[in-house]
Amino acid sequence: MKLLSKILAYAAVPCLVAALLISFIGRLSGDKVWIKREYEKLDINDYTGMSTDEMCTVYLRMVDYMKGGTDELQTEVTVFGERTEMFGEREISHMNDVRKLWFGVETAKYILFAFAAIAAVLALYVYRRSAAAVLARCWLIGICVIAFIAAALAIWAAVDFYSFWILFHAIFLDVPSSTFDPAESLMIRICVQQLFSDLILRIAIYTVSACAVISVPAGIVCKTSRAGKGTVKNRLRDAKE
Repeated sequence: MKLLSKILAYAAVPCLVAALLISFIGRLSGDKVWIKREYEKLDINDYTGMSTDEMCTVYLRMVDYMKGGTDELQTEVTVFGERTEMFGEREISHMNDVRKLWFGVETAKYILFAFAAIAAVLALYVYRRSAAAVLARCWLIGICVIAFIAAALAIWAAVDFYSFWILFHAIFLDVPSSTFDPAESLMIRICVQQLFSDLILRIAIYTVSACAVISVPAGIVCKTSRAGKGTVKNRLRDAKE
């Protein structure tokens, strides 16, 4: 039973990290203040032919549609002084695929949180007083492995974000239906590569920070646990002498 509990505790680490990551994606992707600052920083108005406020409105509409906040994606925008529909049929189809993917990811988030909670409860039942030390040790070992993998992915994204982004679409979406010509697609024109790379970096920072917040008390628990074991051993040795 202890072996099973420990295996589940190790498995719970990536589950919890993934659930936190998904939570931050949902929270940060629709940050109105950040997206306005980002578009002002990118300064792509001449490229898109749209005002900053209108780009923000369209982007947030896309996020709202993805999350199920609205069932109507299409809207009219002013591009180089002319009113036109923002989305074509292929773009609407793509956003529908993204929406379905997000609904699946949101469901997975709750399953991952539930799994981590069950693993923690089982450890408390099996290990009793030493459960905190066991969970802390599993977390620290697991987070080190995840940090190594995340660092490799971060280096890849920093060196060649385009190939990183294409692989993401190849895994979760259909690449041909997700590829658009900026000369024809207004959607892809406002969703420039730098926007997504900055958003991913922001999500990564929040996720790493959350993991660090958990790791600090976990490290303290592990250190205290080792010190406690040493004290007990010394007492037993002194008693024998």
